[in-house]
Amino acid sequence: VRQADGLAGVTEMEAETVVIAGMGAGTMLEILQANPKIVSAIKYLVLQPMNDSEKIRLWAETSLWNIDAEDLVEEGNKIYEIMGLSRCDGSKQKTNRNQCYQVSSYLIRERHPLLKKFVIELLHKYTSLLLAMGKSPRAKASDKYKEFKKIKGQLEEILDERNNSD
Repeated sequence: VRQADGLAGVTEMEAETVVIAGMGAGTMLEILQANPKIVSAIKYLVLQPMNDSEKIRLWAETSLWNIDAEDLVEEGNKIYEIMGLSRCDGSKQKTNRNQCYQVSSYLIRERHPLLKKFVIELLHKYTSLLLAMGKSPRAKASDKYKEFKKIKGQLEEILDERNNSD
């Protein structure tokens, strides 16, 4: 164990697998992007973002990483996302285009038992955001409002599909 800023304490070729947990996806990406030489030598990542997991999914598509597995774990009143990624050569890269990046296609395909609860939590989050933004004409006319509305619709579709398949 070392004390360091992100991956700065790791030397190139020292680690094959890196685990980053307990922080937001934005901070995780800052750590990974600040150390390209070290990251280029890593074969596997295990990430547990506390928020904004869609940023990891989008980054993986543009950074030659495959998301091989995802899981949801419930502790107390919180559902945590865990992602397993592997480096790819580009020709075998899996993509999540045309999907809702807030929810893993892996979790949908595998019919994860916590998926419904997780999607409902996300729906509450985006519904609350839209209600708050809807009070301001300027916010309601923004691109962010349109984006959140689209995401809410995608989440509703996932939930409908899940309900129809049960």
